[in-house]
Amino acid sequence: MQQCKIMIQDLQDSRFNNRSIQDKLRDVGREKDAANFDAILISDHFWPPLQSEGGMNLHPQVESRFNTYSDTYKILKPNKTIEWESQLGYVSITLDFDCGVSRTFDDLSPALANLIMFFQETPKWSLPALAE
Repeated sequence: MQQCKIMIQDLQDSRFNNRSIQDKLRDVGREKDAANFDAILISDHFWPPLQSEGGMNLHPQVESRFNTYSDTYKILKPNKTIEWESQLGYVSITLDFDCGVSRTFDDLSPALANLIMFFQETPKWSLPALAE
């Protein structure tokens, strides 16, 4: 039962830390980095191990957001670090098509959203290039 209490406290602390990080980013004029980016930060000591699928090559915008979030977290919690599990979670994105239509997709896997972002700069990819 004690472990469950700690896990619940982890989630509450995570919400507080997430808000603090977003506030700090807004305070230093980084509103874009604060907007639409939430993370759940949990301690690895009391949670069951997560099954990692290995790293994926993150789109530079995503990697930049992760780094900015981590750097801000280090300011607020100097003795702690974040180990990102970039394959976990859900992503909402809006795609704007050349024909003028926009469509929002909710609850995409991070891997799929990451892949879609690479098509912003390069509309055509070979399969070997995508596999990298």
